[in-house]
Amino acid sequence: MKRTLLIFFLTFAAISALPQKVDLIFQKGNDAYKEGNYEEAIEHYMKIISLGYESPGLYFNLANSYYKYNQIAPAIYYYEKALKLNPNYEDAKVNLKIARRMTLDRFDPLPMTFFQRFAERVIYARSSDFWAVNTILFALLAVVAFFYYYFGYTLKRQKTGLIASITGLLLFLITLFFAIKTSHYEKHRRPAIIFAHKTGVYSEPDPASTLLYDIHEGTKILLEEKDGDWCKVRLPDGNKGWVICESFKEY
Repeated sequence: MKRTLLIFFLTFAAISALPQKVDLIFQKGNDAYKEGNYEEAIEHYMKIISLGYESPGLYFNLANSYYKYNQIAPAIYYYEKALKLNPNYEDAKVNLKIARRMTLDRFDPLPMTFFQRFAERVIYARSSDFWAVNTILFALLAVVAFFYYYFGYTLKRQKTGLIASITGLLLFLITLFFAIKTSHYEKHRRPAIIFAHKTGVYSEPDPASTLLYDIHEGTKILLEEKDGDWCKVRLPDGNKGWVICESFKEY
């Protein structure tokens, strides 16, 4: 019994001390960055990730360190990871644009329709969890407003309750649609960053097939399927081809 209690208290103490340990390592990383010791800063930030922690700020600082260390691919990779956790992280957006200017590849993006632009800027700018929470809130609003209408003693209250109930129902349906769309988008969209200095894009998953073109580190791609050591990817201009899977990292 005493041994069990001892193990419990030691485990509890270790869990309680872990956030303090993370804060200490994070501060060491920040201090190293300020002193221009970017490699040391990277080591501290990566240690935090190895402990199972992540945050937009952590990935942002790590990306800045890689950028200062002239490692463009991992810099872009961690800016993207910061934005994945917080799509509205303006500093990460700005620094990502700057880092992308250092890449060799230039692509003309595919033209988007009004609805595609709306989806990118409004629907997919928030997580599926965000839309799911709003779906629940609007459903509650619709139910409460309906009861307000049903039990209203005056015509004015009934009218207010009916309008609020219909509005809540419409917003519930809209946010439900957004939640489903975003969930599907998050599940099937598999973005990645090329880490290899240069890698060939082939017409088939075979080095003997036609070499379509070369792409370089820092290029953003979308993973579509995998065949052994080869992966079919889509480039920012919409073209597709096969690359060695080891040449990139998903985020």
